[in-house]
Formats: sequence, C-alpha cells, structure tokens
Amino acid sequence: MADESGDRAGDGDRKPPRVFVTYSHDSEQHKESVLRFCTFLRAEAGIDLHLDRWYENVRRDWSVWAIRQLTEADFILVVASPGYRRKADGWADDADGRGAQFEGAIIRDNLTRNLPAETARVLPVVLPGRNADEIPAFLHAATSSQYTVSSFTHAGAAELLAVLRGVARHPMPPRGRFVEATPGGGRPAAYRREPAHVPAAVTALLDQVCDDLAAVVHGQWRAEQRLRRLQDPAPIEIRWEPCDRPELEDHSVNIGLPPAGPRAGGRLTDIAEAFDRVPSGRLVVLGEPGAGKTVLAVRLTLDLVARRDPGAPVPVLFSVASWDPGREALHDWLVRRLIADYPGLGSRPVRGNTLAGVLVGAGRVTPVLDGLDELPTASRGAAVHRINAALDHGDPLVVTCRVEEYAAAVAGADVITAAAVLVLRRLGVGDLAEYLPRTARAEPDAGGKWDPVIAFLRRQEDARAGHLLSVLGVPLMTSLARAVYSDTAADPAELIRDERFVDPAAVADHLIDRLIPVAYDEILAQQGPPRWTAEQATRWLGFLAAHDEVFDGDGIAWWRLDRAVPRALMVVVGVVVGAACAGLPVGMVGGVAVGLPAGVAGGVASGLVNRSLAPTPSTMRLRWHGALRAARRRTERTTVPVGWPVATALVALALWIAAGPLGALVAGVTILAAFGLDAWFDVPAEVGRAASPDWLLRADRTAALSRGAARGGVIGIVVGMIMGPETGAAFGLAAIVVSVAYTAWGRFIVTRIWCTVSGRFPLRLMAFLDDAHKRGVLRRSGGTYEFRHAILRDWLHTKERRQR
Repeated sequence: MADESGDRAGDGDRKPPRVFVTYSHDSEQHKESVLRFCTFLRAEAGIDLHLDRWYENVRRDWSVWAIRQLTEADFILVVASPGYRRKADGWADDADGRGAQFEGAIIRDNLTRNLPAETARVLPVVLPGRNADEIPAFLHAATSSQYTVSSFTHAGAAELLAVLRGVARHPMPPRGRFVEATPGGGRPAAYRREPAHVPAAVTALLDQVCDDLAAVVHGQWRAEQRLRRLQDPAPIEIRWEPCDRPELEDHSVNIGLPPAGPRAGGRLTDIAEAFDRVPSGRLVVLGEPGAGKTVLAVRLTLDLVARRDPGAPVPVLFSVASWDPGREALHDWLVRRLIADYPGLGSRPVRGNTLAGVLVGAGRVTPVLDGLDELPTASRGAAVHRINAALDHGDPLVVTCRVEEYAAAVAGADVITAAAVLVLRRLGVGDLAEYLPRTARAEPDAGGKWDPVIAFLRRQEDARAGHLLSVLGVPLMTSLARAVYSDTAADPAELIRDERFVDPAAVADHLIDRLIPVAYDEILAQQGPPRWTAEQATRWLGFLAAHDEVFDGDGIAWWRLDRAVPRALMVVVGVVVGAACAGLPVGMVGGVAVGLPAGVAGGVASGLVNRSLAPTPSTMRLRWHGALRAARRRTERTTVPVGWPVATALVALALWIAAGPLGALVAGVTILAAFGLDAWFDVPAEVGRAASPDWLLRADRTAALSRGAARGGVIGIVVGMIMGPETGAAFGLAAIVVSVAYTAWGRFIVTRIWCTVSGRFPLRLMAFLDDAHKRGVLRRSGGTYEFRHAILRDWLHTKERRQR
C-alpha cells in the first residue's frame, strides 16, 4: 500500500519538501506527461511528491485524500492545461472533472485567506507542449512567477527545482568593497583578467580554442563515465554536506559566504549548482576512501562544460599524482599536463607561447585537481602552498582529497585560500534502496533480488545489519555490489544469510574478490571476450600490487619492474653480455691469449654496472642546450667510473696491438666522441608528459636503438678504417649490444623474459595492462598505470603476500 505519510527523514538525510500535484485528466497523453514529470521529480530529483495515480491501489474517499494532501504539502504544483483552467476557474459543468474543480476551489479559498503565503506555496507549472495561457486566471499568470519545464531533466526543470529546494539559481553575492572608477571610466585594471592590449584576433582565437577544448574534454570524460558505467542506469546519488571542521576552511569573508548560519547539503546532481553558489569559485571536496571523490570530480567537470558559454573558461580534470610541487609551480605543471593530454595545445601561435600557456595565463582553464592525497605525505603541504601562491583573486579551482590527509596537509601550513569545503557522506539505506534495485533485472512476478537486503538493512535487527550498511554505505563498495550481484545471477541475499559475512572486513573482501572475475567474465565483460582469465589477472595484478617499489607514488611504471628481478640474475646477464662483447672482438685482433682476459675484464665491469643500474626512459631529441651539464651528470653515474673506462681500455688495447700508440690515441678520441654524442642525443623523457605508457616504451626503444647505432657507428667506422671492415663490424655490433643492454628498454626485455618464465606476468605485459585499463581495473596517468582505487591495490597486495 502506498504510504500517505510521505518520505521519512532517515539515514541522516535532510527531509525533502512534500509536494502535491493537482491536474486535469484532459487526455491520456496529458496524463502520461504528468506521470513522467512526477516520476522524474520523485525518483531522480528526490522530491517527496504525491500523485493520485500512485494511490489507486485501494478504494478511497478522494475528497478526504485531496484535503489532506493540500493541507500537508509544502508546495502545490498546478499543472497548466485547458481543462484545468476551465475547471479551476469555475467555467466547467458540475460533472466535468469534479476532482479538479474540488481541488481548485480549495486552492482559491486558501489564496483568499492568506495571499502572500499561498502565492509562495502554489506554483503554476507549464509542461512540454503546453503554454502559459492555460494557467488558471486566479493564479495571476501575467504578474506572478510561473515555471516552464522544457524537459524532464534537472536542466529542463532547473527553475522549479531551485524553488522546491529553497536555493536561488542566481544568488546575490555579498557586496564587495566600493572602488572609485579610474580616469576614463570602466572597471579598475586590477580586475581585468586579460591585458587590455590583446588584439581582437588573439581573443577570437582563444575563444575558439576554448570551445574546441571543451568539446574534447566533454567527449573524454563521457567515455570514461561509460567505461566506469556511472550512467548505467544512473549515477549513485553521492551526497555531500558543508564541512563542520572550521580548521579546514578559510574565513567566510574570504570565501564570500555568510559568516554564520546553516549551509545546505546536496546530491551528486547538485554539485555544479553548489560550485556556482561559492562566490570565490573555489571548492575543496573531502571524503573517505571510496566515497566517490573522483566520480564527483568527473560529474562536476561534465556539468560545468555543459553549462559554459562560448569562449568561457574550460573546466579540465587533472590527476595530481603526476605533480611534484617541490620542483614545479602549479601553472607550469598545468601547462605541461595540458600539452601532454591535448597535444594540439603545444603549438605556439601567440608570440612564441604555447596555446596551453596562454590559456592558463589568461585564466581560461578551471583546474579540477583530483587526488591531493595521492601525493607523497611530505609533498602535500608544499602543494597547498604552491596552489595559494599561484592563484590570483577570482581564479576558480576545485581540489579533492581524503579528509585526514587534507587535515594533516593544512595543519602545518595553510588551508587553500578562499575555498569552501564540502565533505562526502556515506550512503544511507534510502540511497541504497533507490539505486541497487534499479541496477538489477526487473522480475514482475516476484520482488527484486535486492528487496530482502534492503528490508534487512531497514529493520536493523542485529549488528550484522550495521556491519553490512557500513560497507555498502561507501559508494565504491555499492558499485562493486552492483557488479557482483546485479550484473550476474548471484543472489545478494547471501550477504545477510551466509555466516561468512559476520563483520565488515569479510563483506568488503568478498566484494573486492569478485571485482576482477566479473571484469574478466566472458559474458559480462564490457570490452568483449578477455584474452586472459580472471585467475591470471588476479595473480599478475597481485604481483604488481605487492611490489611497493614499483609505484614510488607515480603508478605502475614498466621501467621500474626490473626491481622485481633477483639482483644476482641482473649481474649474471651483465657478466655474459660484457664478456661476450669484450672478449670476442678483442680476441679477433689479439687471439685467445688477449681475448680471454679482455672478456673477464669486460664481464666484471658489466656485471658491476648492471647490478646497481636504474635507468629511466629517454627520448631521442637533439639537446641544443645543456649538453655539457648532461655530460657532467653522466660522469656521476655508476656506468661512467666503471663502464666507459673499461670500454676505452679494451678498444685502446685492440688498436694498440694493430697500430701501436697512435691507434690507442685514436681509440681514446673515438670513445670520447661516442660519449659526447650520447650526452647530446640522450634526453630523459618526462614521464608525466607521456601520452601513454606504450608511447613512452616506444620512445625509449627508439632512443636506445638510435644511441646504440650512434655509438656503434662511430666505433665501428674508426676500428674498421684501421683493422678492416670485419673487425670494425664486430666492435660496432658489440657497442650496440652493450649500449642497448644498459637502457630502460634493454633491462625491460630481461625483466619480461624472467617474469614470464617465473609466472609473474605475461610476456605481452603492456597489452595486458592496457586491457586491464579498458576493463576498469586500472586507470592511466601519463606514462604509468594506476589501480582504479587504492582499496583494490591494498587488497591485492595483502592477498599476494598471504599466498607467498
């Protein structure tokens, strides 16, 4: 039976307004339109709305029912139509729509008794296909507010929702300090964002670039939203409220908010409106792990893009994990990330500046910085300092972070200036009841599969209900529960019946344990049949999660995976490569008696180098500036005091045997030239700037082969000129092999072979990681991969250690 008492304010929720809808049954089409409108307001907007068609399950005295609804409603929505106007204004026959006539008479009487109060309570609504001329005359349609609903969406009903929620769409900002007009009139120069002398052509170019960037950002995050299935069937209604810890928020006068009084909370769908209500344009969103901070950041980005005007600033979502605030200013990092993520912004059409630099400098980008807590602990305070130092008055900003991590970051420094702070709340039973049943297949002849679980949570009969709610109250766990049960034939009732789930940890472990099997299920997988099984994926990802040194705060980096290889193996590989590449060419010149000692010396030197080498990816670019500094830095590495002197000695020995002291001198000059070319060509890659991990791997492979060819070519040509082409080719080939072996790509080859043979991960590791990203297990950040959430990484880490 329908509950006439309305929704209860449970689960810590702010009670929504009670709303009654009065309308006329003009036609079946009009009745269906009213039903869709009311369903939207109740199911999607969260309004406690009551409609007669939802109460037809029992015989009623409709006049008594109508009086009760009209009396108890906070708002009465009058749906305009020709029939309702005729009946409510008293022009209809007695038998024509008695219900609408009865309700209209009561509304008219109430307006007569208290016109100001009832004018605010009775809201005329014009649905799609209707017009304002159909509003009853007694509601003064020509002189009073009316609410046109263009579509049954939050945007289409924005004006009406603003009134029902008691929040103005365009709140009056607090009055600022009066500043006298400067000579010649106009706004004071301090408030100008772009210099007055910027040519109109440049402004038009920036407007077009902003619009193009907005389209790309919208498409990018819509695709990510689909990948995470945030829209299927609807996003989880994450709730937020103002922070109640004053030490985490700046002074109200700096934010521009009233110094006292309650501030309303809201839902995920309200976040863009909440951001617009902050006069300073700065917002910090805090939440516990899995609370939905990234989901909210994505939704806010999409909503702000959708509502921006042409040429207006573009909201862009950045993952903070790739920022080193100790070395890089905020604006420099934003420019670098914009060029990396949107390469077209790297062009320089404006006085030599990149488009990304001009956009950031002109305030045409609204940064949405996701994951301040993903920075190393020691860097978070520096990040806050960098943010405050970079922002001018009026610059907007959004930052997400875990609650305690943000508290620790600002405890030793300062809060983010002029930023309002919101805290994400846990989901309540009502939220779960709204979301989970909608994700499962409808069963007309029986209750939904989630009904027993929701009923169990509502009753709160024992501690298990509280434990289960503590887990499902985290939006991440709710999405996992949906994947485990709604998308499969599994019965969620086992969560309340199975003795395994007696505490929160057991429930959480079970849900996380099922995430990867669902992602790699041949039928359920959204990316098509998987190339690897769930068991393989769990084992390989567990290995990566268990090796903390792989991450170093920057994600899963392929060039750091060599740390998982036993050091002794790397020494053996170095010895074999060094012995072969030194002994064989030298032996061709001086025979076995000389080649054998040369091989031993080369093997020992190569083993020592390979034991402690930690190369990073490089790119193949000419270094016009800083080559000497690069060469000096290279002399400080292990490869220089050991590798290069030994290589010089071996080549010099071979040429001494063939050509005497002059040959040894030529050898020294040749090695020095190769070393100089190496410093000139070898440019370390900026990992955070990489378009993808695959791009970074290809760039390093190209750099490794190119440097090897340069070294081998110089040495091979010189040796060949003195001792013949065969010997020159041998020395050149040896130089290429040794050169490649010491690069990040060369060591990655050894790592892949070893880890494939030992079962650590597949031979085609990069393809596996890319596939895991597409299946929603990993996410990508520049040149590295990261686990979709730290909770999953930590769980895999723990599981792998237990299995050792």
